[in-house]
Amino acid sequence: PKAAPVGADRPTMAYMEAGNSSEPDLPSVERRLSLGIGGDIVVPPPVALVLAVALGFVLQFFFGRHPFLPWPLSLGFVRLLLLILALLAFCGLFSMASGELMRRDVNPAFGPVNGLATGGVYGATRNPIYLAFLVLATAVACFFQSLPVLLCTLFLYVYLTYGVIAVEERHLLKLFGEEYAEYKRTVPRYILCC
Repeated sequence: PKAAPVGADRPTMAYMEAGNSSEPDLPSVERRLSLGIGGDIVVPPPVALVLAVALGFVLQFFFGRHPFLPWPLSLGFVRLLLLILALLAFCGLFSMASGELMRRDVNPAFGPVNGLATGGVYGATRNPIYLAFLVLATAVACFFQSLPVLLCTLFLYVYLTYGVIAVEERHLLKLFGEEYAEYKRTVPRYILCC
């Protein structure tokens, strides 16, 4: 028989916060997703980010840059400012999300899921780390005025949305049921209506 991952036998944080001390009646579901070929998630999201941007630059090498930003956004100092702002947003979203995950005893690197992170930045977006990835990739495309990098960012968006987030959401619904369904109804996937 397959050994349970570390922390698989622990009750959810929401259950414990409600004052319950006994083991909750959780469904018999694996508490972590598997990575790699044949796993739940084929390419880890940080690797997908690097691959998307790198593929964009490879395509740029073969097909050209194809600048796409209008004036004044195409000015070098404006693009640099946008990149700096995007880097700050990336670092902020990533650190706030990681901090909230750790407070909730959830491993941000696809470890066992022991609770739902719904506070902090997770009260505004269900996927702040993936949003940070998309902001960063878009900023790199804009900074280099590279249409191929921007197109690869769109492919990254599709992969994150359907190849990662959809899998995670099904998993969380199995683990947390109505608690996660309510969270999903009230908090957007990325921002506002997306």
